[in-house]
Amino acid sequence: MLISKEQVIQGSQLPFEDVPVPELAPDGEARIRTMTGLEKDEWEASVYIAEEDGKTKKIKTRVNQVNWRANLLARCWVGEDGKRLFSTAEDILALGGLSAIVIDRMYAVAKRLNAIGSDEEEAVEKN
Repeated sequence: MLISKEQVIQGSQLPFEDVPVPELAPDGEARIRTMTGLEKDEWEASVYIAEEDGKTKKIKTRVNQVNWRANLLARCWVGEDGKRLFSTAEDILALGGLSAIVIDRMYAVAKRLNAIGSDEEEAVEKN
């Protein structure tokens, strides 16, 4: 059975996973959810930077590696209501100040939930 436009718009479920973060609170958990298509596009636009080569005038793409993981987490870390907890540049910098262990644990979940695979990570390694 084909679904209707209304079912598509109203039925959008964004899967999430609660990740233990005892480093932040003894029984604390962080809710990491799947991004919307728009959020993923915005994240990709923020990490892939197009630049013109000064000699050849060709457009080259480079990856902005600064705070890569925190940038992703800001788009995936939500409260019980499903709304993002972090959205400003200051928030992203603050997230980057967390322990690398905490960031890596949550990043692994965000990466899996959002189908971020080796293509993106290979692009980072090349730069």
